[in-house]
Amino acid sequence: MEKTKKMELQDEGSWALMIEESNVRAIQKYHGSMAGLEIEYYLSVGSNRWYKAYFDRETICSNRAKMSAFLLDDKKYNQCISEIYTVLEKMKNAKEQYQSMNLIGKFNLYCDLLCEYIAYYNSVIADTFYQNVYSMVDSNIPINLNFVSKQIKDSLFATDNNSLLSHMQNVDLVAITDKYLKNQSIDEDIKEYVKKYKSTTSSSGNPNGITEDEVLNHISKQTITDLKEERALLRNLHLRYTNSEAWAEMTACSLGFSDDTKLMIRRTSQLSYLKILMRECFQKFKIDTREDFLYKLIAEIGKSQFDYMMISEICSYIHKGERISEQKISERKSCVVFELRDNTIHCLKEIPTYVKIDDEFKRETLTGDVLIGTGVKRYKVRKIEQNEEGLSSFNEYIEREHNKQNVAVITNVLRPFLVPKLKKFGVLMTQYGGYTSHASVLCRELGIYSIISVDGLMDSLQTDDFIEIDFNNGIIKKVKDMQVNKSSFDKIAIDLNDEVWCDKSEVGNKAWNLMKINRIACIPKGFVLTKNTIRDIDNPYIQDEIMEKISSLKCNKLAIRSSHEGEDGDDSSCAGLFESFVNVDTGNKEEIVKNIKEVYNSKNHDYVRQYKNMSEGDMHVIIQEMIKADISGVILTSNPYSGVDYILIEYVVGDLYHLMQGDITPLVSYIKKIDILNEDKNYYAYPSIITMPIKNLFYSLLQTALELEKMYSHRAEIEWGIKGDIIYIFQVRPY
Repeated sequence: MEKTKKMELQDEGSWALMIEESNVRAIQKYHGSMAGLEIEYYLSVGSNRWYKAYFDRETICSNRAKMSAFLLDDKKYNQCISEIYTVLEKMKNAKEQYQSMNLIGKFNLYCDLLCEYIAYYNSVIADTFYQNVYSMVDSNIPINLNFVSKQIKDSLFATDNNSLLSHMQNVDLVAITDKYLKNQSIDEDIKEYVKKYKSTTSSSGNPNGITEDEVLNHISKQTITDLKEERALLRNLHLRYTNSEAWAEMTACSLGFSDDTKLMIRRTSQLSYLKILMRECFQKFKIDTREDFLYKLIAEIGKSQFDYMMISEICSYIHKGERISEQKISERKSCVVFELRDNTIHCLKEIPTYVKIDDEFKRETLTGDVLIGTGVKRYKVRKIEQNEEGLSSFNEYIEREHNKQNVAVITNVLRPFLVPKLKKFGVLMTQYGGYTSHASVLCRELGIYSIISVDGLMDSLQTDDFIEIDFNNGIIKKVKDMQVNKSSFDKIAIDLNDEVWCDKSEVGNKAWNLMKINRIACIPKGFVLTKNTIRDIDNPYIQDEIMEKISSLKCNKLAIRSSHEGEDGDDSSCAGLFESFVNVDTGNKEEIVKNIKEVYNSKNHDYVRQYKNMSEGDMHVIIQEMIKADISGVILTSNPYSGVDYILIEYVVGDLYHLMQGDITPLVSYIKKIDILNEDKNYYAYPSIITMPIKNLFYSLLQTALELEKMYSHRAEIEWGIKGDIIYIFQVRPY
């Protein structure tokens, strides 16, 4: 009697039968990947164009261990890399070869490349076996650094995506958008763009690739603000990509990883990079050729038959015009089983009796790997079924749903074309997928709260369920609802840089803090308008005096900020609640006066009242030189974990504004506070600061941060920017 095989669900989706068969053939040919892993048994069950794929549990455990051995074997690894580049070259040259073939030759070439593509690219299979590497990294991260494990893995598995099509596509799109907003002609640019990127994953998901209408529609909706945000994002991605290898190496060294561990991490990242190249290469061939023969073939056979025909049956039709019976089509619609056993594919009508498929995943509590996310939040679930009907329904939902930030989108495997559509949703969760998959990389780049590898997700949760997510621990719980348990008063302006004594009631708490900071650190030049001045802001004399003060700053751009008497205090930060304006032209009097009024009146917003009663005290307005920082960020001076105190630093390339608005996901590091107190310039950071020059620059910044903490006699949140070699402090608030 055949030994019972315990199977685990590894992938599911909507495919034509020939795609499902190619999936099994790919496993048969390369045993799951070009690493030559041993898969002796595999099962795929299809029903109504929806399939589920299973691996034997023993196979998964065995091959995870073998994956590590493969990554350390120079000969096998280099042979695998060589094979991948051979396939990539084959795909690049396929179109020329394809042109001279007859129909059966074209179909066979298409199926051959499809098999090669699935064999290597199939991220579910690959990530299943890479899991051993991820688990090994987790086990090597000291327990006292578990709180920062997400950021550590982000740096360790960083890859140089800078040259990938999916990145360059955004660079080129920004250039075209810039021309459009300057009212320059972009017709030829769009044509070239579509020709170059027609098949890439950043398209809308259209099976025919991105179109000129799609590109124009996207560009026509962009604003100057959108363009600035996109440029800021690209600058920060460029920093990550161009320093990825050194960044990973520095983080691994700071953790004391062995040479073998570092090699496995480096090779896993390289394979992830090649996976994306493989996809781009095959997609280009597919888009370029499919319309020429495959669509015609589908139309000739009829889609209702084609979707349920195996590869050999399609070949028979091309050769002899033979069709399969409607009875067989009907049987396959109800169920068709592919079984890989003894290195042979068997097509069955039902699941073998010796197979036991786990169905134990309907749970109230689930766990997964957090890519991005902090704190505890509640959401309403929206489930995406990745078939034609499910994706169409989800697109309609996107258009009509206005409260997206409270929605958790769940799906089985995230396809990269879906990611840009999910930017406005609260959180994204997937049942499968790995840390280095293309979609995971995009989620981290776009700052989308996301959790992957949630066992039993699709069986346990349904649309309209309510869940509570603990992002710090990767725990998802079903809940019943969304409710979460819960003396210079006569002066027009006072200089921030002058060493004068003022009461908080004269200038507001933020300005008072800046004047205090100015004693030990550099702040941008500026002044604060008193409340009496603002109340008389329509007086032409007052406006002229303000413009004269601005002229004395000798700068081109301004930042206009709030300074309420109750702001940035020990018991209320009011962070981001009041209005502020950046990059204001120093010569635009009308805009400056308008902005001053808006900042002053923002104390009356409903959301401010909901936050706290701010009736005590009044609003003052700060006007400062706008510093165009090379690098900027936020520091939290005290973060105790497991008996060790860490300084948290978040940083981005360019202005602080994009970080504070949430447009960019910052780089994050935790630094042992004792290292800075001991004046150790070789301080450790987890993960490592991305480059040595930036690390050296941060040493002085971190010393300044601790001086400010000492001055306030309280741990502090510090907003900062660096221009050239000058460190500017923009704001300090106790927490």
